[in-house]
Amino acid sequence: MRLTPVGAVLTRLGLVDLPQFINVLRGDMSFVGPRPVAPGASELIGSAGEFYLESRPGMTGPWRAGASEENAPAHRPTLTRRYVETWSFFNDLRIIAKSVTAACLTRSN
Repeated sequence: MRLTPVGAVLTRLGLVDLPQFINVLRGDMSFVGPRPVAPGASELIGSAGEFYLESRPGMTGPWRAGASEENAPAHRPTLTRRYVETWSFFNDLRIIAKSVTAACLTRSN
């Protein structure tokens, strides 16, 4: 993986999510939503493409709160589709709680 000089500083300071957070504040991203799809990778989302396009990408989302076997890239379109079809504020709160817990556990190890 290649890092820009700014990316290297952000990584060293533990601020790798800062650019995404700025995008959330600007309204370009949501805090919870589907994982952003890289330009030219739309073929990876397959039949769930319409669901990706309906939602703003999120810093965290169903892939972070799902069961480990569902986190494989092949299952992400299914998770995203289910997330969009069954969206609720309380589900977003659950995803945020699981994401914070996972981040804290990762940093303590």
